[in-house]
Amino acid sequence: DAVWQRTLEVRDLDRVYSAVFSPDGNQILTSAGNSTVQTWDTVSGDKIQAFEGHHGQVFAAEFNRNGDKVMSHSTDATTRLWEATTGRELWRFGGGYRMQLDSILSPDGTKFATVANANSLDIYDTQTGTRLVHQFTGLNATPNHLMFSPDGAAILATFLDGTARLLSLSSGTEIMRLKDQDSYLTMAVFSPDGTRIATTEKNKTVTLWDTRTGIKMDTLHKYYSDSNPVVAFTPDGTHIVASDTNDIIVVLNVASKREVARIPVNRRVQRVAFSPDGMRLVIAGINGFTVWTATSN
Repeated sequence: DAVWQRTLEVRDLDRVYSAVFSPDGNQILTSAGNSTVQTWDTVSGDKIQAFEGHHGQVFAAEFNRNGDKVMSHSTDATTRLWEATTGRELWRFGGGYRMQLDSILSPDGTKFATVANANSLDIYDTQTGTRLVHQFTGLNATPNHLMFSPDGAAILATFLDGTARLLSLSSGTEIMRLKDQDSYLTMAVFSPDGTRIATTEKNKTVTLWDTRTGIKMDTLHKYYSDSNPVVAFTPDGTHIVASDTNDIIVVLNVASKREVARIPVNRRVQRVAFSPDGMRLVIAGINGFTVWTATSN
């Protein structure tokens, strides 16, 4: 098994809500509570580019697939598209719902999804800002975490009613609903091949579901953290990182459920993400972020 070692720490930042690697793995994109969106060198920790203009907390930011654009979503009720190399704002969508919600880019970068009001989820064209024909209305609950399927054909959304739902972009309808009778779901993520979904639940378990049937496959992990639960797959889908205690997150082998690494965290974890090669992990926390790198044992 690999040994995970901390190779970078950037501190004294205001509540980093998200941190993700660029597609080439050379930069980290962060969004924070002080309205900032920034990129950083993954080796030196030097700041590369700032994306300036938001006037509220920025809960989410991500690169497009090519790494030449950045999208961000803020409590100032805007979703913005930026040029990654210059920080220039390319496009702005206003009128988003003022809650801690995701806006997300489709895998091909041609569409983005956002919550426009409490019980609906809208899809827009990233080039024109035009709302596409199909939108999700009548959901009877508010989504609070979004993820496109790897093929871009559906959206996986967790809702404040404790369900996770798979929504079809082509029809604008619900395909499947995941619900635990004994708990409620707080976060849901696809495996890289789209065949499985990992969820965190209020009863502090990490659960694996079959995407085709919606049937619960296994309970992978029991965690004890009182912080915001996190879960993410490695790019090859063989491992996940998940919450454990208030000061530990763990890397687990999905097939065996065996714990292969314990990573200490000295700050409230907000989000975790792997590098494209799966050999590094960025952890966003309350006052900065850290990068951990896997080395051969």
